[in-house]
Amino acid sequence: MIAGFAHDAALVASLQESMKMMKSKVELIYCVMVVATAVLAGVMKCTASATCSRCSDLVDPFD
Repeated sequence: MIAGFAHDAALVASLQESMKMMKSKVELIYCVMVVATAVLAGVMKCTASATCSRCSDLVDPFD
């Protein structure tokens, strides 16, 4: 009975560690996605304002 409990406890600890690793990976992926989206938005904004001479004097809603 004690051996079964020890086995179950080890299994639970292993599952908890796996869940922590998955959570950290998801958080890392989320962080990378947020940064990539911000960089892409900045690039698009710069590209649009540089190529559109007619739009240079309009008010930019993102400023």
